[in-house]
Formats: sequence, structure tokens, C-alpha cells
Amino acid sequence: MKRSQHGPTWCVLCKADSESSEHIFLRCSSTLNLWKNLKPFINYVGDWAGTDIINAWTVWEMHNRGLKTINLPIIVNWAIWKTRNNVIFDNKPIQWPLLEASIVAALKELPDPPPPPSRQPTPPPTIDTGTPWAFFNGAANQQSCGGGIILHISENHLYKIKAGLGTGTNNFAELITLRHLLHFALRHHCTSINIFGDSQIIINWINGTTTCHMHSLSIILHEAQTLKSAFNNISISHIYRVHNKGADQLSKEAALMDRGTWEITEVIDQQEHKYYHRPYIDPGYPTLGQHIDY
Repeated sequence: MKRSQHGPTWCVLCKADSESSEHIFLRCSSTLNLWKNLKPFINYVGDWAGTDIINAWTVWEMHNRGLKTINLPIIVNWAIWKTRNNVIFDNKPIQWPLLEASIVAALKELPDPPPPPSRQPTPPPTIDTGTPWAFFNGAANQQSCGGGIILHISENHLYKIKAGLGTGTNNFAELITLRHLLHFALRHHCTSINIFGDSQIIINWINGTTTCHMHSLSIILHEAQTLKSAFNNISISHIYRVHNKGADQLSKEAALMDRGTWEITEVIDQQEHKYYHRPYIDPGYPTLGQHIDY
């Protein structure tokens, strides 16, 4: 409707179907022919098509993101709408070649989009080697999950730990691995520690910046927070996965281990000593196997 006038119920462009926004902009044979004629002059990616206009725009944006042609449907649809109104309200004939030329010219006038920002490499975490530090990660697949830990007691003394955790979600694997790390560090007389992990959700939960609303995980979280409070000084920080590759690899290997098995490797002055690979009972989860004595 324009200037209090009602347009016809049939499409004035193709004169072959009833008028609707989806017909005019997606289905009309004249609209489809217009897009076809634009192709030799505009190197757009994909087709303007979809189950509805929102779907068509979503697909178009996916194919043309970062390109000038991302604006083409706006230009074409506005030109079609103006042409439709000129026919209805001013009785002007449609001059398709001029319309096509005006669309090409309008697109060329638009500035080129800026290049995507270059991704700067994320800096690694700052390590205070005067305090024990550790990395943890949990991994889950459809069959099982596992946890990986690297605990540095000092620059020349560390532990690499893998734990088979049975079945569960990735959040379960991450959280219970963190809980194991805290327990293991306390048993090895770490009163201060800096911990790094790549799960932002778990880091937020343990630090209390967000709330865990899953009952089964909130029990593990409470135990982890209780262990955390036993340290004199502790920080638990988020890092990007690129800086957590060691624990990530251990967790993937641990996901292939039987539920309730540990593999602990102690490294002193670059000499490895692998001394555990057996079932255990986690004090909070006695169904996992025999009792563990770190």
C-alpha cells in the first residue's frame, strides 16, 4: 500500500501469480530472470534462493560473507520493489535492461569491504617457575572419556597423568580431571599452584564467575572447590587450546583406556618413571575401581 492506495492481488511483474513478498523476491519468473541476467556482470557466489526470504538471506550471507556482493540482494530487492510501485502507482512500463544496468552500477559504487583482520597468535601463559604449575584437559567421545594432566613441581620435576573416566560429557571429563589434579597436587605437598585449562566453562565454574546448574556436575564442582580452598595460594586460568596441547594429547589417549585406570609418569631431570597403570577408587566415586593411593 502506498499513498492510501491498495495494490493488486496479482503480481504486476510476471502477471502469472498472486502477489506476496516471497513470490516477488524469490519465486517470480521475472525476478528469477533478472538474477540470471545479472550473473555475467556480477561474480556473485551461490544463488538467491531458499524456502523463505530469511533462509535465502542466511544462505547468501554464508556464501558471500566478506565480499561486496553480500549487499546484492538488498540492491536487487529494492530495485524490484521500486519497479513494482512504478507500475502500480505511476503506470510506468518496466525497462528490464535499464533496471539491470542500474543494479550493476549501484553495486560498483559501494566501497570494497575491508580485509578480514589478521589473526594474531595468542600469547602463551606467563609461567612463574618458582611456584608449581599445571595444565589439565578432558576429552569425550561417543564411547568414553578421559583426563590428561601435566603437573610441574619444579622446572626439572613433573608428572604426566592419564585417567580413563568411563562415559560422560566433555564438561564431566574436564571437571573431574580438574578435581583429580587438585587432589593429586595436595597429596604431593603443593601448597601453592597455578593451573591452566582451555575449558572456559569449567574455569568460570571453579572460580565462581558463573553457576553450574547441572546437579550431577555440581557435586563434583563442590568437591573441587573444597580442594581448591585447601591451597594457600592458587590461580586457575583459561588458556587457548594451542597452549594446552600436552594435556590435550594425554586426555585423548586416556579416553582409550579402561574406565578406572591411571597411567602416571614421573619425569625427573628428563628421566621418565612410569609407575601406575591400574584400577583405582576415586574417593568421591567408589564405583570406578580399587582404592587409589597416589
